[in-house]
Amino acid sequence: PGIVGLVVFLLRVLVNKQDVDTCEFTPFVGLLTFLWAVLCNKFWERRENQLAFDWGTFSFAGGPQESLLKLGRRPGFKGHMSINPVTGKKELYFSPAKRRLRYLVTFLVTLILLSFASTFMVISMNAQGYISSNDFPKDREHPLLYPFIARLAEPGGIFDAESPVKSIIPIIIRA
Repeated sequence: PGIVGLVVFLLRVLVNKQDVDTCEFTPFVGLLTFLWAVLCNKFWERRENQLAFDWGTFSFAGGPQESLLKLGRRPGFKGHMSINPVTGKKELYFSPAKRRLRYLVTFLVTLILLSFASTFMVISMNAQGYISSNDFPKDREHPLLYPFIARLAEPGGIFDAESPVKSIIPIIIRA
């Protein structure tokens, strides 16, 4: 996919003088990349199973993992021993309050990381010229507009959106 993408880029910029939004080959590169990713994943799964079998780490049904699952325990389950009020037997127990706390912490960390990723994407869109001060002429305080970075994508700027070479710099930085 990388070579095909490079060929389409060179055709688009040098021969057809088109941008990425009007090039008729771009959707086909996306489709090819999608198909490559799906097929690569399937073939790697086969190879992984073959290597696991060759190395003797392949888990057959009825192995130690399977027997633990039949007993209702996952091998990675952590908890403390407690008496089950229904059966009267000792078993591993993990408090629902601790579980909810872990869910909350996971949710907050995910939210913070998503906000960083979203902010970085908006800044990148400003640097590429997709968001500019022309989009919000009356609203200079718009949350998606970063004027300093958007000015860098204007004609003559270091990320000039009109230039076939300078417009690639924000893409390389984002990658």
